[in-house]
Amino acid sequence: RYEIRFRYVDIHPDPDGFLPEPFTLHQLRKVHEAVVGDELHKDNFNRRMKPMLEPVLRKGEPVLATNLRGRPAALYRRTG
Repeated sequence: RYEIRFRYVDIHPDPDGFLPEPFTLHQLRKVHEAVVGDELHKDNFNRRMKPMLEPVLRKGEPVLATNLRGRPAALYRRTG
């Protein structure tokens, strides 16, 4: 279920709900890598997951993670 190759119609970004919302794409990719047991290409993963996620917005602006080091990342939640 964590394969991201779009073989099935009912694929969800986090089918078992391992991540509480909101989460970053990096956190979601790390969950997939842990389940699959292999590294995933960052850009391909992001491109495939973004249509199934919606950014967390506050006053029309994306909310950024503040508790992580480096450049702040956008926060997402599952669509639907």
